[in-house]
Amino acid sequence: MKTKLRYVGLDVHAESIVIAVAEAGDRAAEDWKFMAFVGLVPSEQSSGGKRRQGGITKTGNKHVRRLLIEAAWHYYDCSPGVGTVLQKRREGVPVDVVEIADRARARLRRKAQHLQKSRKPPNKITTALARELAGFLWSAARVSTPSGTTPTKPKLMKPMGEGKVRSPGPRPRQPTPAR
Repeated sequence: MKTKLRYVGLDVHAESIVIAVAEAGDRAAEDWKFMAFVGLVPSEQSSGGKRRQGGITKTGNKHVRRLLIEAAWHYYDCSPGVGTVLQKRREGVPVDVVEIADRARARLRRKAQHLQKSRKPPNKITTALARELAGFLWSAARVSTPSGTTPTKPKLMKPMGEGKVRSPGPRPRQPTPAR
């Protein structure tokens, strides 16, 4: 049995469900595949040099997606630092898992503040936070293995702002053939 994770907004029952889904077979070989499996990635209709993204795909397990979005609301206005209740829940949890949870808390708080300043709607903000929270839960589930086995090193998410897809720009004009 895996170690229970301790995140803001997720009780033991919700954590158990998310962990069970994150551990389910090869569907979640990487964090982005787990996010896609839960349906928290944008739909896309791209052609040529244009990239058009739409709303989230809503494919996969809608129960887990709902739990993640509910948990993301806690990060929408979360205060810095760890409260006494969360500190108690973290007792006995491996240090690696607590570090991932703290990184998640700090990153999601920064992202929420950044998106609030740019006047994004609250539902869009919480969906974005839920997507990133799914990635952090996936990596924590990969790190917290049962005793006696070697933990796999998860491929962690890139820092905010990195990896943005940019248009290659206008194509060079082809010379016209001589007649």
